[in-house]
Amino acid sequence: MSKQSRPAIFVDRDGTLIQEVDHLSHVDDLCLYSYTREAVMMLKDRGYLVIVVTNQSGIGRSYFDRRDVLDPRSYPGGP
Repeated sequence: MSKQSRPAIFVDRDGTLIQEVDHLSHVDDLCLYSYTREAVMMLKDRGYLVIVVTNQSGIGRSYFDRRDVLDPRSYPGGP
């Protein structure tokens, strides 16, 4: 099976897709910018693989667990 290459875009989560909140650990505190859904869908429709990156110092400080950050159910539109 051959894999087809496709362009990718890496997008920072905090302050780019969502409003920045110090040590965000609860989905109730997550607030998407008004343009986020439309922008991500536009990129996907144009064939981009959208990869969200984030630096979560709250993990190192034991404010929350890495599994919480990686859990797709923690984000709007997740399973």
